[in-house]
Amino acid sequence: MVDKFIANSGWKRAEISNITGTDLVDLVCQTRLNPRVEVFWWRLFNTIPTFHFFSYRRLHYEDGCLRRCNEREDLEHVAVKCKKLLEVFDHLSKWGFIIPAVPSFGVRDKESFYRQSTLQRGFLFLESRNKLIHNGIEDSSLVIAVNAISFISFLAYGIDRNSGIWGINQSHRLLNLTWYPPPSDWIKVNVDATLLPSYKAGIGGIFRDYKGRLLLAFGKTCVHWDVGSLELSTTLYIKEVLKDWMFKYKGIVIEGDNANIIKFLQEANSATNANLDDSYSFRDFNHIIFNCIYRSCNKLADLCAYYALFNSFIWEEFRENKIPPYFMSLLKEESSSYG
Repeated sequence: MVDKFIANSGWKRAEISNITGTDLVDLVCQTRLNPRVEVFWWRLFNTIPTFHFFSYRRLHYEDGCLRRCNEREDLEHVAVKCKKLLEVFDHLSKWGFIIPAVPSFGVRDKESFYRQSTLQRGFLFLESRNKLIHNGIEDSSLVIAVNAISFISFLAYGIDRNSGIWGINQSHRLLNLTWYPPPSDWIKVNVDATLLPSYKAGIGGIFRDYKGRLLLAFGKTCVHWDVGSLELSTTLYIKEVLKDWMFKYKGIVIEGDNANIIKFLQEANSATNANLDDSYSFRDFNHIIFNCIYRSCNKLADLCAYYALFNSFIWEEFRENKIPPYFMSLLKEESSSYG
């Protein structure tokens, strides 16, 4: 079905316009989107099965929004009016992303960032809605907002997910080429591991706030033979160095460059996982997000793992005479845009 609308690796705009209308075609074609999100928006126009859609066809007994908005759940409600979506707007506004709430599906922003955020947010919003319908639980508005901004920052670099540049176990969707800060009042921790042919290994990580400031860095020397389980051990070691004051933050973002490990931890900490092994749990935080990132985003964590080959350490205080100069230089370089 989709092949009908594709020619020479591009969309047949005239064919799509016959089904969706020119407004949606112009909006999507002018905005650089993840291909999966782009296909989603082609499908949205008169084809997403809302409760109004089901009720009209006598497939559901009511057409109200599942989130108790006291409004009919039609396309316009799903795209711009649902109270859950407005909560996402509110979080973005508090973080400094002033994105005006549009009154209807026909109104759209001209700025590229606003277009991208609106379309990306709609995609994540519908994914969360499907979790609520099928699993009885969905992502919070805070998590949707964080993921929407993450997607947009990665797209800013103009790299397509099908560019063929992936390394082993690299993420297929998170394409940022440099470290990116978490939302305000959140912590981000990056982790990595180094394994030598002699089986000597080092694991390390770094905690930073939304301005890129160093909160804590750690490294541990160990002996290991499997890099996969070593990277998992690195992430779990975070719990050994957590401090009580860290739990006052709204949430934590944990990033690593091994897609298999990140996916395992995402599934292990899913709200729908009733048989969660406590050893893999990070639910002491209000919100927890696991991201797989490109290796170039993980330079400081990789450096911590390298330093750990020589000695275990924990750097809690910002003392330049205690922390290696190259580490300090790289930290300042990555944080200079956010401080």
